[in-house]
Amino acid sequence: MDDAITAIGNVPNSAWIDSVLDDWASDTAGELRSKSYPSSPSGSTYRRTGKLGRGWKAGQRGRIFNGVSYSELVVGENQAKVHRGRWWKGRKVVETEHLPKLVDKIEERMVEEWDDD
Repeated sequence: MDDAITAIGNVPNSAWIDSVLDDWASDTAGELRSKSYPSSPSGSTYRRTGKLGRGWKAGQRGRIFNGVSYSELVVGENQAKVHRGRWWKGRKVVETEHLPKLVDKIEERMVEEWDDD
């Protein structure tokens, strides 16, 4: 995914791409913030705070990240063993559910840009 965003950033006249990337990242971060947590393990007394969900943010040029200190252990590529198979991975969700939306948005915008010429 990083390679795809880097490639998009190298497109000439990329001001409109920045706009598309920023809108997409904002939408995606919002959807990740509202994504359901898996149910608690039976017998667990841990009370969820919602901090992890609220931690999803959109950065510049399509960057999506979770700034919560423990996010990598819960939804990251280096998921802690206790979370594997129970929690979704943020990168996989973005790549499978949200990246296709970005491709669609870029295609739509390219058609608009070319139609204006």
